[in-house]
Amino acid sequence: MDPRNHTAPPYLPFGTKEADHVYNELFADNAENFGASQDVVQLHGIVDNPDLSTPRRLLAYKQLAAEGAAVGARELLGVIVEIGMDGAVEIVAALEDGTATVISPKGKVLQLTDPDEISDEYVDPLLDAAIVAVNKWPAQKMPRQRPPSEGSARISLLVADKVHTREGSFMELEEDATAGPVLEHAASLLQWLTSDHRQTPHSFDMFCFQS
Repeated sequence: MDPRNHTAPPYLPFGTKEADHVYNELFADNAENFGASQDVVQLHGIVDNPDLSTPRRLLAYKQLAAEGAAVGARELLGVIVEIGMDGAVEIVAALEDGTATVISPKGKVLQLTDPDEISDEYVDPLLDAAIVAVNKWPAQKMPRQRPPSEGSARISLLVADKVHTREGSFMELEEDATAGPVLEHAASLLQWLTSDHRQTPHSFDMFCFQS
């Protein structure tokens, strides 16, 4: 079976090791990444430390949930937008620590790893729009599904140990009162990240991204 047709995560929609790895890591739902066993006190110390990376805190939240421990406040830690295209998917993601990721339909990856006041002008509005949506969207009860098909889109809001989602046709989501602003700000972030501003002294990790 084509590995890109997996029916359970991790999914491999891009067919390149780098892109598929980055894509799945965004969701922090792979128990194999939990690492060495840590007690509940240590895990709470991680989730309560805003100086740690958002992916590390997300993993700690998932570990707490797996241990059946109380998670506490459910803060928004990230938003992932998946846009289905013809046999492919485009990804725009922003995390609470100010970092951002774009994966093109061809599997080209661009990651903003050193945010600053300029990048915050694009990341923060996306996160703010997601905060408005999170209280109105249901938490995902099933395991993460395959990337959306052509013409469809999915927005995933990473909230501590939960994921709140909204999925449907791109046009429906674009017109939705809560999903529309998320898509709008995701498009602005995508345009900014892929523009010629990369010549400015921002810190990017680029596997093979080209305009």
